[in-house]
Amino acid sequence: MKLFFRSLIGGILAILSILPFLFLGLSLYDAFPNIYGILALGAISILSLWIAYSIFKLIRKRGILKILSYPYSSPEADNLKDK
Repeated sequence: MKLFFRSLIGGILAILSILPFLFLGLSLYDAFPNIYGILALGAISILSLWIAYSIFKLIRKRGILKILSYPYSSPEADNLKDK
């Protein structure tokens, strides 16, 4: 069940990471409606899919809380005293 939730959250965040790149690629294609726009859209799409897949793998392996939490605690900052 834990792997299912990790996969679901990873899939949602992967899709959300694709959207800005897709918007950028379509904007470039709108500005340059020729072969250069198509090449830019293709390169940006491949880059966004690679980033989305790496985000999905990372969340599925470690979980969302491990990624969002800071791994190193500082005990000096826990007990702050006025000097």
